[in-house]
Amino acid sequence: MKVRIGLVGIGGIAEKVYLPLMHELTGAEWIGFHTRSAGKRELIEKKSGLKSFEHLADLLQEVDAVMIHAATEAHHSLAMESLLAGKHVYIDKPLAETTEQAEELVRIARERKLLLTVGFNRRFAPFYREIAELPLDSVASIRMEKHRASRVKPVPASETLFDDYIHLVDTIHWLSAGRPIRLLNGIIQTDDAGSLVYAEHSFLIDERIPAHISMHRSCGSNDERLSAVTVNGLYDVRNLSQSTWTKDAAFVRTAPSWETILRTKGFTDVVHQFIEAIREGNPLAVTGEDGVESGRLLDRIISQSTYI
Repeated sequence: MKVRIGLVGIGGIAEKVYLPLMHELTGAEWIGFHTRSAGKRELIEKKSGLKSFEHLADLLQEVDAVMIHAATEAHHSLAMESLLAGKHVYIDKPLAETTEQAEELVRIARERKLLLTVGFNRRFAPFYREIAELPLDSVASIRMEKHRASRVKPVPASETLFDDYIHLVDTIHWLSAGRPIRLLNGIIQTDDAGSLVYAEHSFLIDERIPAHISMHRSCGSNDERLSAVTVNGLYDVRNLSQSTWTKDAAFVRTAPSWETILRTKGFTDVVHQFIEAIREGNPLAVTGEDGVESGRLLDRIISQSTYI
C-alpha cells in the first residue's frame, strides 16, 4: 500500500528538498499540493507535474497524510485542520510558533490516534547518527556550531531562534538520550533592529557532560560542525558530509559519492520513517512530543539568556 501524501505550503525548503524527494521514496503516492498563491500554484504544477489545490479542504479529501512546509506562524492552523480531518501530519521544524500551540497539536493527534512528526532532519544524517550511537557514558563533551555567511534576517531574534537555532537545540536534546539537560548560561546578541546576530549557550547533560552550541548569522562562511570528545577518541563532523575520528591518527571519511545530498543531510530518512510508520505501524523515530521538548528547551534559552 502506498501512502497518499499532499504537500502544504511551497516555500524554498519544499522546492529544494521535498519536491525532489518524490523521486527517491517509493512508498508514497504524491497526490498534489496546496498553496495560497495562485502564481505559485501554476508554476509548481508545471514544474512538478503535481495537481494543485486552491483550498486545503479539497486536498485533505484525497490524501492519507500531509507534509506542511508553510511559514511557521501558519503551522498550527494548517496542522490542526489536517488532524481534525483525520490525516497524519509531518511538519517542517519547528512544530508550531509557540510551545502551547505545539502541545495542543500533540494532544489532538494523541486523542485521534494520528501520527504527528517534525522534520528534524539532522537526527537522520548518517554521520550525526554515528555520534548519537556512542555510549553516552563514554562522552566527555559535545559541541555544535552552525554559522551563516550573511543571513541576518530582518525579523525579531526569537523568530530566527525558532526557525534555525532550533536545529542546534534539538540536536542537544536528541544526543542527551532522555537524560536531564540543565541550561548553564548563554548570550543572545542582536543588532539595533532586534535581529539575531549571534547566540551561544552552554548546558550540562545528566549533571556531568558539558554541551555547547553557537550560531553566527554573518561570519562570512556557511559552516556547520558537530564534535564529541570521548574516551575512545575525538569525533568531528563538518557540514554533515565529512567525518573525522582521531585516536593517535586521524581517520577521515566523506559521504559516499553515490549517496544523494538529501540522504547525507538526513532529509530522505526523516520522511521515509514517517511514511513507513503509516504503512507498517512502526513507531515514529521523532515524535510530536520531541518537538514539544525541544521547544521547551528553546523557551528556557530565550527567557534566561543575557541579551547584548
